[in-house]
Amino acid sequence: MRALIPVAPDGLGAVWPRLRAPLATIEAPDGWLPEDVYVTLKMGGATLYLIVIDDKEVGFVILRNVKDFDGARLHIWLLYANSDVDVMAEFSDQLDEIARGINASTITFGTTRRGWEKVAPRYHFSVRETIYQRKVTR
Repeated sequence: MRALIPVAPDGLGAVWPRLRAPLATIEAPDGWLPEDVYVTLKMGGATLYLIVIDDKEVGFVILRNVKDFDGARLHIWLLYANSDVDVMAEFSDQLDEIARGINASTITFGTTRRGWEKVAPRYHFSVRETIYQRKVTR
C-alpha cells in the first residue's frame, strides 16, 4: 500500500514523538520551530499526512490551505520522506484530489534548495516568485 494518511488534530499527540526529530532536520528559512508546526497543526491551520510506502510509514507532508487574491491554493509547507520513492510523483494524484477538495486551482511549495530549479519542472511546477506552483488537474 502507498498512501497519504491524514492525521486529525486530536490524533497529533499519538504521532508527534515520531515527527519532532525529523522536523528538526528540515531547513526553516522563515524561522519556524517544531513547536510552531505543532500548534499550527493542533489549531487546524495545516493538515498532517503520514507517508506510507509498502505498508511502512516513511515520512510526512504538512499541507496548508492558503487563500490568495486569485483563489485558494494547496501549499506543501513541509515534506520529509526517508524513502527512495519519488514522493512528488507517487502522490501527485492524491495531492490533486486534496487540492480539489478545498477548491484550490494550484499547488505550491517553496524551497531554498537549488536542485529544485531543475527538478520542479518535471512535476509541472513553475516558479512563482521563489515558490513553485502547478495547476491542479481537474
